[in-house]
Amino acid sequence: MCAAIDLSRGAAAIALMIDNARALITTISIFCLHFVFHYFLIRFVMESENKYKTGGGNSCSVHGCSNNRKKITLWKKSMCELHGEMHDHCPCLIPYRLHVMPSKELIRLEWIKSLNRKDLPKNVYVCSEHFIDGKPTDRNPSPKLKMGYENKTTPGRRKILKHQLSVKKRKLETGDSDSDMEITELDTTLESEPGASTPYEKLPEAICSFNVIEASSTVSTQYLESDFLPQKDHTFQLEVADQLLLVLMRLKLNLIFDDLCRRFGISSGLACKIFNSWIPVLADKLKSLIVWLPREVIRDCCPESFRENYPRTTCIIDCAETFIQRPTNLRSRGETYSNYKSHNTAKYLVGISPHGQIMFISKAFGGRASDKFIVEKSGFMNYLLPGDEIMADRGFTIDDLLFPLRVKLNIPAFTKNKPQLSAEDVTTTRRIARVRIHVERVIRRLKVFKILSGTVPVSSLTLFDDILLVCSALVNLRSDLIRDTNESNE
Repeated sequence: MCAAIDLSRGAAAIALMIDNARALITTISIFCLHFVFHYFLIRFVMESENKYKTGGGNSCSVHGCSNNRKKITLWKKSMCELHGEMHDHCPCLIPYRLHVMPSKELIRLEWIKSLNRKDLPKNVYVCSEHFIDGKPTDRNPSPKLKMGYENKTTPGRRKILKHQLSVKKRKLETGDSDSDMEITELDTTLESEPGASTPYEKLPEAICSFNVIEASSTVSTQYLESDFLPQKDHTFQLEVADQLLLVLMRLKLNLIFDDLCRRFGISSGLACKIFNSWIPVLADKLKSLIVWLPREVIRDCCPESFRENYPRTTCIIDCAETFIQRPTNLRSRGETYSNYKSHNTAKYLVGISPHGQIMFISKAFGGRASDKFIVEKSGFMNYLLPGDEIMADRGFTIDDLLFPLRVKLNIPAFTKNKPQLSAEDVTTTRRIARVRIHVERVIRRLKVFKILSGTVPVSSLTLFDDILLVCSALVNLRSDLIRDTNESNE
């Protein structure tokens, strides 16, 4: 009996030990599963983070640049404020792209020299913000902009070729290379400052100050030195006349500074500095050539085509646009994108007299701005008087702005909600189109300056208003757009 009891107790003890062992094994298994799960979770997170670190081929290798694929992915998944949909599906252009280092040895060496890094990753990527053309091109294959270090120019690049003009009365002072210029983001704050126009009373004084043009075809160096030197504390190793020639060649032909520096035997940085110094000075000196004429002068010079049907016309207006380099800032990109041109543009208002003289040129606005907004904010209406008549395209819906000023607007008839135009509307539209074409011809004269018909880099946008003013003044120095009542001169 006792043996049976001991046997049963032993069996119960063994069963209890087995249960405890099973519980222990279960606990250990759960712990192991937790450990394995957290191990792989931490590893996954670390790999995801390391995926976007420099050296993984997904980040820009330029020192100090934080652009990577992760930002692009997050941008695509974010909401576009302009179009009201995800960036992945909206027409907005991607902020930047990552370009891999090319395999060609010479270009590869240029990249390595430009990056100036000792710890280059295995896979080198550079974002589009560091390329002059926004991407590697045949003309600019390597990154040069915002490289994260000071690019010191060797003294040898500053030497002037022996066969070029010698130094006269001035010592060489140069700045850094133009590749070191900081790309200025486009300021999209649409200004309400008045455009360029001079009161008529100042015209005789303006004509007197430009008597050098009428006096002789020989350039007066003394006149240029006294009135047109860009800054007294800047001296350049070029004759003043050659500096002016360089600026005019840049405006008319839109030559790059690398081209100009070879033509004049100077460094690219010096050519850039000369241009940037001269443009504000020329704008200040030439702004007196853009004059708002009084009614009496306008009517005395009015062509016959205006006298017949629109004798009270004071001004013909239209907006023109110039392509600009795509800004990297998303807001600036949206403010400057023109649906009409399908490109980022700078937009400005041009006002001419009936005989073809530019009387008003506005500041530049973003391409997104409407014609009505530019008319309202540019200061154009400050020059209008009661009884004036303005001629424009049908896109200028500015009747509500002109009515309080008692100014009449002549525009072509609208066809909206009409099966067809009446005979009177057709006649009026044809008459307006026949005379309004002169403002388009003036804009074509402006676009002869290829700096306005090409693509303006972001780095030049701070000078764009002055460039526009200088080109407009030079257009006014040309022969009359309309020679007499019947003939026109393009």
